[in-house]
Amino acid sequence: MPELTAVSASPLQREKVNNMYASQAQAGYFHTNPDKVGGEKVVKEFDKATKGHHLPKRAPKKKSMGSRMLDHGRASSSSNSGY
Repeated sequence: MPELTAVSASPLQREKVNNMYASQAQAGYFHTNPDKVGGEKVVKEFDKATKGHHLPKRAPKKKSMGSRMLDHGRASSSSNSGY
């Protein structure tokens, strides 16, 4: 499937996005605010890509940068600093 790029998004959001909803909450937001997400055409494309897939009510929270660094051993704690 072709990927959708956000045309009128801010520079931080101007990256390729997966054309499938991440959650039921996101699908609801798209249907409530189609003008903020690119219009009815975008909503229909996301609906088509998501059809038949199970969506959670809410998307899982992403880890913060600090916890990701700790998971990979890049951040040091005060007990490991050697002082």
